[in-house]
Amino acid sequence: MYNVVGRIGMFRENDRASAAIASSLIGRWGWYFPVFEEPRTARPDSDNEVIRRVNLFRLVEYGLAEGCKLMEIGLDASTCRVMNRYLSASQVEILGLEEFVSKYTGFQNRQGVIRFRKENAIPALFNALIGNKRLVLDERAQTISAVNQHRSRYLVVVENSEELGSIVGVNYACFLMAHLAIIDESSREEVDRITYSLRAFDEERPGSAKEDLAYEIRNDLLEKLKGIRVDRYEAVVFFTQGLPYGSIIKETATTHFSLYPDAGLFALRSIVADRAIRSALVVDPSTVEQEDTTFAVSQLTDNNVYTKLLKGEQATITEVDFHVAQLPYDLVLLTSHGGYARGAKLSVEFPDSEGGRHILVVRKADSFSWLTLSDKISVETFTEFESIDGVPWSQSDSPRPDTLSRVTPRLEDSVADGFAKIVDRQEGVELKYCNAIALSDGNYFLYSGTAWPEGPMVLANACSSFQRLPGDFVYRGANLYIGTTLPVLDAIASQFTQHLLKCGHTIAEAVYIFNHEMGPKLHFNMYATMGSPLRRIKFPTRQDNQYFRTEIKKCILRMKDFRTRNPLNPKMEEVDRRIKRLEIELHSTQRIGQ
Repeated sequence: MYNVVGRIGMFRENDRASAAIASSLIGRWGWYFPVFEEPRTARPDSDNEVIRRVNLFRLVEYGLAEGCKLMEIGLDASTCRVMNRYLSASQVEILGLEEFVSKYTGFQNRQGVIRFRKENAIPALFNALIGNKRLVLDERAQTISAVNQHRSRYLVVVENSEELGSIVGVNYACFLMAHLAIIDESSREEVDRITYSLRAFDEERPGSAKEDLAYEIRNDLLEKLKGIRVDRYEAVVFFTQGLPYGSIIKETATTHFSLYPDAGLFALRSIVADRAIRSALVVDPSTVEQEDTTFAVSQLTDNNVYTKLLKGEQATITEVDFHVAQLPYDLVLLTSHGGYARGAKLSVEFPDSEGGRHILVVRKADSFSWLTLSDKISVETFTEFESIDGVPWSQSDSPRPDTLSRVTPRLEDSVADGFAKIVDRQEGVELKYCNAIALSDGNYFLYSGTAWPEGPMVLANACSSFQRLPGDFVYRGANLYIGTTLPVLDAIASQFTQHLLKCGHTIAEAVYIFNHEMGPKLHFNMYATMGSPLRRIKFPTRQDNQYFRTEIKKCILRMKDFRTRNPLNPKMEEVDRRIKRLEIELHSTQRIGQ
C-alpha cells in the first residue's frame, strides 16, 4: 500500500550525522525510512516534547507503522528506559552507532562509499541514496555542495538546518524519487518578520502601501529560493522552519512540512494515512444555514461517508473537543462562521534593567471547558502580541528591552509579582492570529490532539488559518492540513469546499487550481497545504461505519484495562466518565452497512 522501510530510527538531539549514516544504510530509493529525534524535555517548550514522546508510543503500540521496529541509535541509557517503559522488547532495538553500522552495513547491498563532513550531511545523504552508496563520517573529506539529479515530477526544498527534520526532508525526497534543492536556513527572527508582515497585509491601508508590503514579502521569500525553477515540477514540497512559500508560488502545486517539532512523525503519518474518507466531522458554529456546510454534509453523505454535524448550539467546546479528541474521524472540516476570538487589549508597563519604562501591548482571550468530561474547569488563554513601545511586534529586528523575556512567557505572573502592571484595558477586541477557533458557546477551540495514531485530515476553512493553526494540528495528530493564508469570505470558503470535495486531482493540485482560478490579481494564494503531495480525496465504495464502532469499542476496552491495572489512580473518576461518554456515542452510532 505504501513504501516504508521496516525500521524506525531515533537519534540524539540534532544528531544529523548519525541519522544520515543510518539512512544511507537502511534507506532505499523510492521508499521512506522514518527518523525521529529523542524528546528534549530540557527545552522551554518541554510540554511539546512530552507530546512527541506520546505520539511515538502510539505509533509503535497501535501499529501505525505495522511491522516496523524502533531502533534507538546512540541514545543514553536513561532516555532508553523512559522511551521503552510501555513498549515490548520485540518492538525495540537499542544500538550504539558503531554497533548499528556493523550490524546493518550489508542491509541494502550498497555499491560504494561516500565520505562526508557533518556540515555536508544533507547533500551527502541524497547522493548516497540516489547512487546506492553508504556514508562514512570523515571530517577530512572534501566539501559536498552539489546533489545528483535525475528525471522527476517533484522537487523537495530543504533548509540547511541543524534540526533533524532536514534529514527527514532528504528521506522524503528519496520516497518521492524527487529532485532536491538545498536553501539557507531561516533564522527565527526572519520567520517572525515575514510571518508578521503577511499578517499585517490584510489590515486596512492605502492601496500603494499594500502593494509595497506585498512586493516586500514576495521578494523576501523569492530571494531565499535563489531562482529555483519551480515551474518545472508538478509539485514542490518545502521542509523549512515555517515560512509559507506556498503563499507566493503561483506556477505549480506546493505543500509544506515544518522542520520542528515533529517532521519525522508527520511525514510518516502523511504517507501511511493515504486512505478513503470513511467518516467525517463537520463543525459549524453558525446558527443559520450556511451553503458550504450544507454542501459538505450532502456531498460526504452521498459518497458513502459516515458524517457527523455539530452545528449551532451543538458546536460547543465540550462537544467539539470530545469528538475530535476521542472519535476516529478521517476528516475534520472546521468552517469559518464562528468569527475571530474576542478578548481584551492590554497595555502592560514594565522596567528594563536600568530602570527605563516600557509598554507592551497584547491581546488576550480566555476559553473555558470541562476538563476531560470531569467536574473540573479547564481555562485556556490565547495571546497575540501587538507592539512594544509603539513599534509593531513584526519588526523583530528593532531593539527590545532586556527584561522582555520575563514578561512575555507568563504575563499574569509578572503582573501578580509586581514586576509589571496593566495601565490600560480595552474589552471586546478581536484576536485575528491566535491559534483558536471561535465556537457557539463563546469559547475557543484549541486542537489538543487525537487518540487515534493515524489522525484526521483537517480542512480549517477559517480566516488566516494557515498562519495561526497548522502547527497545532500537524504536531498533535493530523495527517494533512489545509488552511487559508488570509481572511476569507464565506462565499469563497463555500466555493473551495465544493471544489475540493468534487475535484479528482491530488489535494495539492486541487488547492493550486483553485488559487489559480481566483485570478492572478491576488497578491498571495488564498489556500495552502501541509502534508503529502500525493494525497487525494477518496471515498469508499459503500457506507459502512463498522470500523468506527469497532475503534470506539477498542478505546473503551483500553480504558477499562487501564482502570483495572491502576485502581488507585486519582484520575479514575475522569476515566469512568470518559468510558460512559464513549458508550453513549457507541449506542447512538447505529450500525450502517454489512
